[in-house]
Amino acid sequence: MKLIDKLVKKNLVLNKQRSIATIVGIILCCALISALMTLVTSLQTTLVEDSLINYGNRHVTLYNIDSDLIDELENNKYVESLYTTSESLMKDSNGTYAGLISIDTNGINDLDNLLQLGRVPENEEEIVVDSIYYEENDLNIGDIIVLEQGQRYSTDGYLLNGFNLFSEDDVFEVSTSNSYTLVGVSNYITFLSNNNYGHNFYTCTANVSESINAFILYTDPSECITITSLLLEISGASGHEYNSEFLRWSGYSLGGDTLEALYLLAAIVSAIIVITSVFCIRNSFAISSSEKTRLFGMLASIGATPKQIKSAVLKEGFYLGVIGIPIGIVSGTLASYILVIVVNYFFSDIMSDFVFLYHFSWIGIFISVILSSVTIYLSAIGSARKASKITEIEAIKQLDSIQKTKKQIKTPKIIKKVFGISGVFAYKNMLRNKSKFRTTIISLVVSISTFLSLSYFIHVGFLIVDDMYGTASYNLMIQITDDDVTKTEIEEVYEKVINNKEVEESILHHYIYVYGSKDTLVEDSSFYQEYSYYNMMLLSLDDDSYQALLDEQGLEEVIDTGIVVYNQSITYDEELEKVVESEILRNDLQTFELYDYEGELLVDLDILFALDCEFMGCDNFYSGTPIIVVSESMYDSLPDQDKYSIIYLSSNDSVAVNSEMEEYLDLENISFYSNNLAEEQMIQNNVIILMSIFLYGFICVIILIGVTSIFNTITTNMKLRSKEFAILQSIGMKDNELRSMIRMESIFYGMKSLFWGGILGTCFSYLIYRAYTYEDTVNRVVLSSFKMPIGSIIITVVSVFVIIYIIMSYSLLKMKQQNIIETIKNENI
Repeated sequence: MKLIDKLVKKNLVLNKQRSIATIVGIILCCALISALMTLVTSLQTTLVEDSLINYGNRHVTLYNIDSDLIDELENNKYVESLYTTSESLMKDSNGTYAGLISIDTNGINDLDNLLQLGRVPENEEEIVVDSIYYEENDLNIGDIIVLEQGQRYSTDGYLLNGFNLFSEDDVFEVSTSNSYTLVGVSNYITFLSNNNYGHNFYTCTANVSESINAFILYTDPSECITITSLLLEISGASGHEYNSEFLRWSGYSLGGDTLEALYLLAAIVSAIIVITSVFCIRNSFAISSSEKTRLFGMLASIGATPKQIKSAVLKEGFYLGVIGIPIGIVSGTLASYILVIVVNYFFSDIMSDFVFLYHFSWIGIFISVILSSVTIYLSAIGSARKASKITEIEAIKQLDSIQKTKKQIKTPKIIKKVFGISGVFAYKNMLRNKSKFRTTIISLVVSISTFLSLSYFIHVGFLIVDDMYGTASYNLMIQITDDDVTKTEIEEVYEKVINNKEVEESILHHYIYVYGSKDTLVEDSSFYQEYSYYNMMLLSLDDDSYQALLDEQGLEEVIDTGIVVYNQSITYDEELEKVVESEILRNDLQTFELYDYEGELLVDLDILFALDCEFMGCDNFYSGTPIIVVSESMYDSLPDQDKYSIIYLSSNDSVAVNSEMEEYLDLENISFYSNNLAEEQMIQNNVIILMSIFLYGFICVIILIGVTSIFNTITTNMKLRSKEFAILQSIGMKDNELRSMIRMESIFYGMKSLFWGGILGTCFSYLIYRAYTYEDTVNRVVLSSFKMPIGSIIITVVSVFVIIYIIMSYSLLKMKQQNIIETIKNENI
């Protein structure tokens, strides 16, 4: 065994080129696995820390506990730690209500993570307020705030809590009045309060004595539900709330399978890495065993057992792994650290509160070592078994290296015509040495199919984002959601938008939903079959936009006429497997009766169709909802019912405009909803860029593993055939004919691998297309049909031939330096 061990080590040293290439493949495989494991554990750590900051360092909260039972809870064997809070209703000198939450000294540090300014309170005379209250009252750190504590009652004498609506008629009975020094400003913290007072203030106390809430960490969170039931009986609490996010990301799910799905995805990706790496790295061992076949035969002839020969191949894998795995782990860990920095860079502007944390996990490293070892073992075991089974005579004579057939191998005439006798030699040699060619083909096929499928995945992602945001006629939408706001007030808001110098273009939509009868629908439409009445939007534009629409259509202002500007339904036909566009309303209609949701007639309109018109916001119309534009006077004459208003605008700085409008609407006490498309597109693009970095990184590593395998296979194969090439040259084959033969082999390598890799890559791309569009009408509209990834295929074709040509040219250059006579005489090749 010592002799075999010595031979294995010496062989690795003598074949430095192949050994280094194999080690590089192992390093890349191990780096990919360790990077994946580190990123998964880092993501889990990030989500755990985020849940701690936003939901507190607790597993559960028990509400309204008897103060006499706190010590019993604290000493319970299932409780690791707890802190308590109490809550009081306060009122300031301006009449603003707030909840004052007193936190004991054990829990005051929970507040520290959520501070925006200042520090946490250290005693009962110091206070932290929420940021909204701080800004509304123009406060500064160090200010004195006077607050009255008491109870709020209705005019009927009922005690009210934070969930009862506040009214000017409420009666507030003051019990005490205290002064506090402002020491900090925090976010509005929901998990510390079980009321909704509008504002929350926080102070520190050594002794919480009434209305106690307990925030508890368990010794064994896996038994969270059972322990909570027990503690509810002991404490007499009125209710409880789990810290679901913290439990979920810590691995103690309360019904959600999010973490399990994350690790399942990691397991699937790891399996893909292992399988593709095995396909590629095994080629190195196969070539190595083929090269040493004669050596194994000689060892067997002097007494080496099949078991010893098998162990020689596995030991080779062991020594290569000892070098490759540590370097791979260090490389993968460093790569994941860099990726964490990249993630934080891309999201720093749009998610300032979110920081992706780097977490080094020994468990992840251990799993990486195990998976990498399994990869090397699976790569080597096939060659080891084959080497142990070959007989001494076969090994020494290398009878298995060439496949002999009784039937003469026929060469297509076109090969002889184009490439001459060298082409015939290349073609026949390829057929006789199928196993050696197959190893290279497999490496190329894996690399090609992986590149094509993942490139298509990224391409489709960008395509969908671009369709959603890139072609929109606006980049900011502000919808007024306050039912009490009058139309005049809304137009004042719109005036504010128009006067903003950052706004380039804008439009104001007023609209209501109305209903038309079944006889107005196209009879063969699905809507006709399903509905008796069908809803549509009655839309009024601001004066300038409405006049522009009339001018575009060459119309005078028509008070009693509605203009149908959208009449389309876009659906996916399962039978035809394509997107189908159809009309909803009959285009021969001249008059239209519109009803409200109760079936009462609203208006009888003359209508005309102008489906080719475009105006800002029209790309936000929903498929299947007809849009009818009417004059402002017609819209105003309709009976009072639910009316809506939306402002669409285009701006170079939509973030600044949105911020300014939010501030103005908050000041005017107008409720609204805004949607910043530019910001959403930036977020989506950043997500896809990050995915691209991850996926293209994955592709590059898999391809590099494949290239190292191809390099090993081709260079070793060329070396093993150097005697064959020398004999051919000795009987008259010229250098250019030899190069022609090598070129022919390169073409066959490329063509065969591109054929199978292209088919597999296209099939995987189609599966990705189906996954994107499965039961998703929006994506089906964007990806109305599957399109071949032509760009990626062209890149692949060029890259494959370039890689093969470079490697074979390198091998040929090495062979040129050899003497023909010495090569023929050499028995140790």
